[in-house]
Amino acid sequence: MTLRKSTLLVTGALILVMIAIITGGMVLLMTKSLDELEEEDARRKVDTIVFALREELSALGRISGDWAHWDETRQFVSDLNEDYVMKNLGEATLDNLGVSFMLFYNSSGELVYATWHNPAVQCLIEGDLFISHPHPEDHVAGIIALDDGLMMISSDTILDSQWKGPIAGTLVIGRHLDEARVEELGRNINAVLRIGPVDPDQAPSKMDGIGYQDSPVRIRPVDGDTLLAFKTIEDIHGSASILLEARLPRDIHQKGAEIMRYW
Repeated sequence: MTLRKSTLLVTGALILVMIAIITGGMVLLMTKSLDELEEEDARRKVDTIVFALREELSALGRISGDWAHWDETRQFVSDLNEDYVMKNLGEATLDNLGVSFMLFYNSSGELVYATWHNPAVQCLIEGDLFISHPHPEDHVAGIIALDDGLMMISSDTILDSQWKGPIAGTLVIGRHLDEARVEELGRNINAVLRIGPVDPDQAPSKMDGIGYQDSPVRIRPVDGDTLLAFKTIEDIHGSASILLEARLPRDIHQKGAEIMRYW
């Protein structure tokens, strides 16, 4: 073999090796970038659900505030006049407001009137957190776990229509965070969504790093088609006791894998 041919062979081999190295490096970089993009997309979707829940709590707070800071409600918890019930608390009231119950307490903390779709809310009647408001501007809102699921709660002091005291009582309203609503939220991000109390028996590897306040979103790929995203949410007591779990399709991963197959 001549020197010229040897040189060409060595040069060609080196070029092929360089191409292989560059291609491999680009694939690794692309894979890493796609993984990071996929995780960022999953975090964004979970944060979208958390934001939606906060917005629902804010909307619930506006409803409880409108009803609690009203001369007629203030008068009702004092004299329990039937006219208030007839005009304002008909059978369709809960459905029209989009709430599951309304509990009216007087200034002594006694439940004087209640209307609900869900009898499980009776356990709230003794909840001092919801009915003990020392200041007129006090407001409590959040999520609580009941026997049959999660409930979004909003509690406001009963004042006059000018939002002035003295405090005449407390109005507590709530909305059941039922499976239908959770499924609707999941469809908004193209995910199968579960929201429920944290299970203390869940595998530590699944729960590591998410069992505390303001925990980050944790991502765990299941297979080439699906990943799971987890985040804990504070309940009404300020404890990170509610787990949001989203099962998401790995669309970004699959599209990236399809592109790399053509390389």
